[in-house]
Amino acid sequence: MCAAKLTSCFRTHSCGELRATDNGADVTLSGWVQRVRDHGGIIFVDLRDNYGLTQVLFGQELHAKISSVRVESVITVEGKVVPRAGDNRNDSLPTGAIEVRANTLKVQSQAEVLPFQVAEDDNAPEAARLKHRFVEL
Repeated sequence: MCAAKLTSCFRTHSCGELRATDNGADVTLSGWVQRVRDHGGIIFVDLRDNYGLTQVLFGQELHAKISSVRVESVITVEGKVVPRAGDNRNDSLPTGAIEVRANTLKVQSQAEVLPFQVAEDDNAPEAARLKHRFVEL
């Protein structure tokens, strides 16, 4: 347990903090799963916190575990910062030059299926948004 310093248990950096100068650093990140993209044996997760967004890469060893994680679940990952290949860079994000290659994954809180997307506008009907107002808050 990390009782003395809780932030180091859950993160060494925020999701909006990492840059190309952090290449090779071992980091711990925690946040909400915003998007999951499965590309066969590799899964990419956009992990967000109150400070930004970082792309996390999961290989075969964590494929089964991350496959069961839903959007808006809270996870903690440990991994190494690696640069993105030139054509895979996302210059519209401050963290778009790097990604974190995950070594470990801990699911802090598994989200249920949501009635509409929280992080993105999905044009959900107003009646659904009012009924599930607590989700937006």
